[in-house]
Amino acid sequence: MGLTCSERNEELAARFLDRFLPDREDVADEYPFPELSDSPERTFSDAASLIRHLESKRDHGYALYWDRKNSGDPQQAMLVFTEDGGMIAGVASTNPEPQRLLRDVADVVDGKFGLVVLEERPPDTLEEFVAMCKGAEGIRLVDGQICS
Repeated sequence: MGLTCSERNEELAARFLDRFLPDREDVADEYPFPELSDSPERTFSDAASLIRHLESKRDHGYALYWDRKNSGDPQQAMLVFTEDGGMIAGVASTNPEPQRLLRDVADVVDGKFGLVVLEERPPDTLEEFVAMCKGAEGIRLVDGQICS
């Protein structure tokens, strides 16, 4: 599940993560910048430092993932920074009420567009993600309204 965020900043990222995955651990040990670069400009040792950096590097995309340390739901959270200055928040969940979870995440990140998908990384731009939400079937959020 992924949702657009109203802003691309550390404060909103922390609010989302603290709400949905408070007991978390980074999936990666280090974060090369730019993402997937063979010769990175810089390497970050923690996700928070990279998130602060991505606030000013709005034309760079990056996907960050966290796992839950203990059992529970959701099992994983992600933040995808898009190449057009946006941020998409997501969770991997087995919640039997996906509409409620979609609404809960939307409320925390002030999301207007979202989609329940299975382990699929969002597109590189918000424009593409919004188009995907509008054109998808199934449970989604379009212009702030739950559709199914």
